Amino acid sequence: QHVTIDSIRWSPNARIISEPQPVYKTVIDVLSALLTPLIALIATYIAYQQHRTARLQLQNDLYERRLKIYKALRQFIGSAIQHCGILDEDLPMFIQGTSESSFLFGDDVAKYLNEIFMKGAGYNYIYNSLRLNSPPITEEERANHIKTRHELTKWFSGQFERSEKLFCTYMKIVE
Repeated sequence: QHVTIDSIRWSPNARIISEPQPVYKTVIDVLSALLTPLIALIATYIAYQQHRTARLQLQNDLYERRLKIYKALRQFIGSAIQHCGILDEDLPMFIQGTSESSFLFGDDVAKYLNEIFMKGAGYNYIYNSLRLNSPPITEEERANHIKTRHELTKWFSGQFERSEKLFCTYMKIVE
């Protein structure tokens, strides 16, 4: 009289006799034991890829927002050089185009954009005072304004290179 439980046979004299398992059953047991770690590895890989994709998407969005500010700056500088002064409509456009800069850049860029705006406001005043339909000024004031306008035109001309160097560290996309 023997009682068989799975692959182990119980004999009346209390001996356990192991019956050999077929090879396919051993292979199935090993594969089923490896299935859980394999699924965990696949899930980890998918989670990593999703994290990486989300990080790249954030970098891309940040780049696009920073690029808009950079373009507004370059347009402002270009207009200053082209007109040898800042037009009245350029100042509000510059403020609107760079308003998010303190959230997207460091203090260095915020200070630089403020410097550009302050120089631009002064350049706008000089530009308007030298126009034909502006209130009359003395010849000495006119000469000083022309000299200052020349200096500001030169200063703004150097800002293309300076702004590129400053913004370059923020505009790189690193994978």
